[in-house]
Amino acid sequence: MRFKEGKRTMKGTIEWLGITWWSWPPQDLPMFWATLAAASVALAYVILTSRLVSTTRASVNNAWKANQAGLLKALLEEHAGLASDIDKIHAWWKINGNAAIKKYEQDLRASHRPEPTAQMHESRKRVSQFFFRVRVLCEKGMLDSELVAATVGREPVQVFLRYIDPLDEIVRRVRVPTKGHNIADREYFHRYLEEHFPADTDGDPWGLRQTAA
Repeated sequence: MRFKEGKRTMKGTIEWLGITWWSWPPQDLPMFWATLAAASVALAYVILTSRLVSTTRASVNNAWKANQAGLLKALLEEHAGLASDIDKIHAWWKINGNAAIKKYEQDLRASHRPEPTAQMHESRKRVSQFFFRVRVLCEKGMLDSELVAATVGREPVQVFLRYIDPLDEIVRRVRVPTKGHNIADREYFHRYLEEHFPADTDGDPWGLRQTAA
């Protein structure tokens, strides 16, 4: 009795590859094996494709990390090479204090630019271009700002915001008086400080200005 009930239960089993368990062997045995072979190939394809996708993702991720490492290394070397330029900018502000911005504008408008101003001007340009590149690389997703924060840090960015970006604004005012200063770098690095160094966003590493940039 139990055997018959079990047999009736098996008759209700879901079909698999065009046959049911209770109808074995299939009427068309060659077709069954062909179907099984095709199913096996399809399953193998799915498994291999999944592995390929995972491998490709890992390769892309590793390449992205390697590219970031190369970019970061180049930026750190460039920043180290700006030490003398930063010293010149620091000396300029130390001599002129809060009058530095006004003095810079006067010298830029003069027919003959004093040599100290000319030297500081070129140093400002190089340092400003460095921070411009950092911003663009981070915004384009080519460089993680967390890596920049962990290596470049806080003080160089604060120096840029307080002592270099204001001079950039003067250059823009003198050269293109009809257009305002491009504040993309300023806004980005303010956000950078707020995100990575929220406890000290308004620091003044040089202590040469009485007002915030």
